[in-house]
This record gives sequence, C-alpha cells and structure tokens, in this order.
Amino acid sequence: MKKVYFIYFILVSHLYGNTFTPLSDLIDKNSAQKIPAYQVSGTIFNAHETKTYPFNFQFQPTDQHGLYAIVKNPLCISEVEVGPNLAVLSSTFNVKHDGLIQRLQYNLRTGRKNEFDEVVFNFKLDALPVKEKGIYYNKNTIDTFSIIPVFQSLADKNINYISADLAVENNGMRVPILIQKQVTNRLDQYLLNYTVHEDFKKIIKNNNKTYIVFIFRVGGWQGFFYNHRHFYVFSSTPPYKYVGHWGGTDKLNLFSWVTD
Repeated sequence: MKKVYFIYFILVSHLYGNTFTPLSDLIDKNSAQKIPAYQVSGTIFNAHETKTYPFNFQFQPTDQHGLYAIVKNPLCISEVEVGPNLAVLSSTFNVKHDGLIQRLQYNLRTGRKNEFDEVVFNFKLDALPVKEKGIYYNKNTIDTFSIIPVFQSLADKNINYISADLAVENNGMRVPILIQKQVTNRLDQYLLNYTVHEDFKKIIKNNNKTYIVFIFRVGGWQGFFYNHRHFYVFSSTPPYKYVGHWGGTDKLNLFSWVTD
C-alpha cells in the first residue's frame, strides 16, 4: 500500500509540476510554541436551513509545552490536546444537536494516545458504549481536531505543496491527503461548489483582506470515492490566527467564520 501511495504522489507531482513535501519534514519538536494563547468568536452559517450559530474558539499553551484548544457552539463542544510537535495526545467531541446525534449514532467521542502511538477512540450514546476504534498516528498524521493548529504553524513556511495523512476518527482509518497553501484576497473562488448563506455572501463580497488558505483533498484510491475539497483560512500576518473553514459535500457543509 505504501508503494501505491508513493506512485500516486509522484504522478500528481508530475501532472501539476509540483513537489509535495511531507508534513513530517515541516513540523519540529517546538512547533506548538509558535501558537500563542488567544481566543476568537464567530458564526457558523448553515445555508440549507438558513440558520446561524455562535462559536468561541480558544487556544491555550500547556505546561508540557504543547497546546490545548477548545471550540464551543450550540451543536457541539470539541477539545484537543497536542504535544510540542503538535501530535495528538487526547481529544473530546461532545455532540449537542439532536440531528447530528441521529446521523452519527453517538453523542460523545473521546480519544487518547497510548504507548504504541495509537489513538484509541471510544464512542458513547447517553453514557452507553457504542464502539471503539484505534488509529496509529505517525509523524505525518493530523486529524480533524489537530488540523487547525498544524495549519497555523505552517503559515509562515515558504512552501506551497504538502502531503500528509488524515486520521478519520469515525471510521478508524488513515487516508493520504494533498495540501496546497495559497495567499489570496479572493475568497469567492472557493465558494463555487457551495450553497452560501446570504449573510456569509455579504461578508465575502465586502472583504478584500489578504488571507492564507490551505486547501486539501483526499489522495490515493480513497480520493476517487471522496472527491471534495476542504478550505481553511488564516490571517496573513503573524501569529496567523484562525479565521474560518468550510468544505466537503455541499449537503453537509457549514461555513465557520470569525466575526470579532
């Protein structure tokens, strides 16, 4: 399987004339210290139901020179703790929204890294065990919780194409991803495949600031089945704070945007 992934990356690099640098070459043992303590507030836009939800996002350095992050909104509460090299140590996903609970079939997911570099995820529904999944993380692995601090730490890197592995917690699997970093003041180009909330349209239309945008898609054979992009937006000046994200299928997409 590793040989297949290697051939895939070579083909992609040849097709687009780019070389993808492994994430593990860009993250070091002090990467978490680049991210200061800060918090932002914003809005989640659901265009399909014409709804909005407030959110609050906090970053806090830990005593172990790592980083703790928590996101609170009416839909869920997400927490992650990473080490100095941004490797996931533990995470919690507490689901509050009935529709989301019905789709996921759980309302609490906890993850903790063991001595074998495996992050074991336990799923519960109303305190009753549902399932357990384990994913082995290597130095090239990020997941849906650690992705924001990892991207923020990469914002000052003079590199535009990155390869990594994404741990998909719900499925207990790791998939290869290809990441592109762009600097732009045209965010509307990333909205073409999405139904956009009217309030979010106004924000983008009246905005000509310059941002750093990380775009990723699934690679390997999995990319044939999940052919969607995800977009993560950060400020273009140090410390490159989180601004927003969206992506995946239009049907399930939510726009997250910092408004404070």
